Amino acid sequence: SFLLKVRSPIGLGAGSDHANESAQQIVYSANQSANNLTVHTVDKNTGALKMAPGSPFPTGDYPVSVSTSPDGKYVYVANQGSDSVSGYSLDGNTGTLKPIPGSPFPAGHYPDSVKISPDGHFAYVTNEDDNTVSAYKVNANNGALTPTGKRADTGKHPMSVTISPNGRFVYVSNFDVDTVSSYLVDPMTGNLTSSGVPAKTDDR
Repeated sequence: SFLLKVRSPIGLGAGSDHANESAQQIVYSANQSANNLTVHTVDKNTGALKMAPGSPFPTGDYPVSVSTSPDGKYVYVANQGSDSVSGYSLDGNTGTLKPIPGSPFPAGHYPDSVKISPDGHFAYVTNEDDNTVSAYKVNANNGALTPTGKRADTGKHPMSVTISPNGRFVYVSNFDVDTVSSYLVDPMTGNLTSSGVPAKTDDR
């Protein structure tokens, strides 16, 4: 199963390998007013948090959500105030972040959520004020994001985005119209095609 969640400033990730139980667990906190990202490593015995060296790390303006790549090598932050996505490479042992070449990457107006596909090949970002979702190709060597083409239309004020475990489908929650938009993923380009009329949900 997979979860479509409403915006949250906190993300939980691992170090070099999410599938490896021995990998360092890390907590990320996007600090909206301070325009930075706090990183803590997790004590595996007690769950206590320890500040990573160099933390907090600068982001764009008003960071609102955090996502990690499936392999735990890269961290991405959606910056609403500067219409961008900050990308970082992660030292899985210490939790230290280093900006990815070319970061921050341009997004639409008021990006709200960023998500990486299960195979790590593509990234998707919802743009609240544009009513679109952007698609990017992820550079396998350094994690840099390159737009794949035209943004896909969503409902009004898209907030969260999620991807099916097989990577074939993308779903976006539309806050102002109480719907979820669904899309088919082109496995070669990462571009999105609407798979039908958005599904109705309850009031916000």
